[in-house]
Amino acid sequence: MMPLDVSGNPALSRARRAIASALGGLPRQFWFLWVGVLVNRLGTFVFPLLAMYLTQRRGFSDRQVGLTLALYGVGGALGSQGGGVIADRLGRRGAMLLGLCSGAIAMLALGFASTPALVVVCTFALGLVNDSHRPAMQAMVADLVPPEDRGRAYGLIYWVLNLAFSVAVTLAGYLAKVSYLLLFVCDAIGTLAYASLVFVFLRETRPESASERPKLGALLMPLRDGAFLAFWILTVVTASVFMQCMVTLPLAMKHDGLSPAAFGRSLAVNGVLIVFVQPWAAPLLARVHRSAVLACGAALIGVGFGLTAFAHSPQAYALTVAVWSLGEIAVLPISSAVVADLAPPALRGTYQGAYNLAWAFSWIFGPIAGTEVLARLGAGFWGVCLAVSLMVSAGHLVLLRRAARSRTGPSSSPELL
Repeated sequence: MMPLDVSGNPALSRARRAIASALGGLPRQFWFLWVGVLVNRLGTFVFPLLAMYLTQRRGFSDRQVGLTLALYGVGGALGSQGGGVIADRLGRRGAMLLGLCSGAIAMLALGFASTPALVVVCTFALGLVNDSHRPAMQAMVADLVPPEDRGRAYGLIYWVLNLAFSVAVTLAGYLAKVSYLLLFVCDAIGTLAYASLVFVFLRETRPESASERPKLGALLMPLRDGAFLAFWILTVVTASVFMQCMVTLPLAMKHDGLSPAAFGRSLAVNGVLIVFVQPWAAPLLARVHRSAVLACGAALIGVGFGLTAFAHSPQAYALTVAVWSLGEIAVLPISSAVVADLAPPALRGTYQGAYNLAWAFSWIFGPIAGTEVLARLGAGFWGVCLAVSLMVSAGHLVLLRRAARSRTGPSSSPELL
């Protein structure tokens, strides 16, 4: 039998072109960084089960869990800003090594902390350093990749983060059956493995001649930008609802008598959907006005969490995760593009920093408000999540109408806000 010649197969040719357009042309250093992100994310065992760990092993009440995780958010807000400064002062590689190594140490310290006060202090310290390397990583991607390919590069980082998370959160549930301490040790090992890749394979990418930094007053520009400020407030509220997947969702599953492994399997649906749906959804969402996409995404997040009131089995919880995950697919990638639309070219870093701060604030507000309302309302809490998300959705539609009106006036807002 003659071998089948597929060289002229149009379907295969289109597939090759699609793969080349998605993966081709990126520098070798970027792929070393990508592998490091993959390794680090595969070892993210503690974060998804931190709320369960605090209640089951350290005897924290639900309210104490909320306050402790809020302190993690305070540390994260400070660490993110500090990590960005260090990346500009010491360089990307040095900032990443410092953040990753200190993150591994803080992770082990929290794992061995036994008294409630020490657990709280170590949780704050972990928040301070655990993601402090991320601004340097994001800056390194921008240093390595030309402007026309940066969207694709950041998309690949987002994709691998979710792919690895879907694996890690499942493994975390099974590791917790053996020992919670094992979670902390393996998480620290994954972080140190990332640091080793950075040390061995990555070179410094900070430009030799830094451009003139904006004046101090420019740091407040996002707060004086009405359109951005409205978007920022909506982001804080959306992120506070979304963060309940790490705070009140595991507590609700615990109250239903479900194990950490069941929580891990349910939450893994999030990563699986993002990995398989997001690449196909992105071209379709790009044809729709961004405010409309954000409005629909916020509504889906609310519906997903609202349905949690009726979930009592692993399968039902997995279904709710699937619904709000579709909302995440709409909201998160588009949000970064909106920030880029709104930001003046000279202040894109400042605007992106302010946007990231909205998520850090959600870690402060979300755990406290979520655990407090859950304690008072029980299952009614999930109805509050739905109502708040629908209000955010309405807010994005107001911005959509305002942008449409402005295009008919003498001046125009960003086309896709």
